[in-house]
Amino acid sequence: MPRSASLLIRDIHALVLMDEDHTILRGGFIYIEDGEILQLGVRPPVGLRPRQTIGARHMVAVPGFINTHHHLYQTLTRACTAGVDAELFDWLRALYPLWARIDEESLETAALVGMAELMLSGCTDRKSVV
Repeated sequence: MPRSASLLIRDIHALVLMDEDHTILRGGFIYIEDGEILQLGVRPPVGLRPRQTIGARHMVAVPGFINTHHHLYQTLTRACTAGVDAELFDWLRALYPLWARIDEESLETAALVGMAELMLSGCTDRKSVV
């Protein structure tokens, strides 16, 4: 019987373990229950019955990188010409007045864009798996 929140990602082209030996498994699998990786390896155990299975024959799987510090509102001013090529304190002096005027809607947009960029670059929170 399938577990309520279980996922098997199988036949992964390259499963990068990020261990000290730089191990890459070809045709590997990852088994997840309730958002936690429980098993990984070359062949899923016989009798495993996940709720969902994803075939990943042409995919690469790497661990999610955890971003521990971010200023999501700065997504809005990343390309602001006043701060381009400036030293830190000149950059801060140029951008503080802009940041002081960020409204709630702009902050929400910046946060959504920043989080999407993080996800697309492989960042995750400690609970995310896929």
